[in-house]
Amino acid sequence: MKCTRCGKGKAIRDSQLGILPCNKCQKEEESFNKPELGPEFSTDSIKEGRREYYKDAIQPFRDGIFSAEFYDEYGTTGVKVTKEQIKNRKYVWKDTAGHWNRNKGKGGGKGRKTEKFLEP
Repeated sequence: MKCTRCGKGKAIRDSQLGILPCNKCQKEEESFNKPELGPEFSTDSIKEGRREYYKDAIQPFRDGIFSAEFYDEYGTTGVKVTKEQIKNRKYVWKDTAGHWNRNKGKGGGKGRKTEKFLEP
């Protein structure tokens, strides 16, 4: 069977996805620029709430790295971390929208910061 995209190469049959374009067309499609974010369909009050309570949405880990943003706000409250993870923490949420306004918002630790960690 011929490629569904170019009509020249050999199409690939996949048991789950069905018939796919040839390898050449798939490699070409991988090089296409893809949009980073689509349009957001939410009300202004939801957007404002996200900005206002940004600190409450910060997660302690991203790709296995302990978040310095989380540590600055909460310490090790509610997370099991080692001294090594605390020492190697990084600012991993800088690429999220509204990062620069994080300190202006409500929410966050409000004095609940503790220092508990697992022994290695």
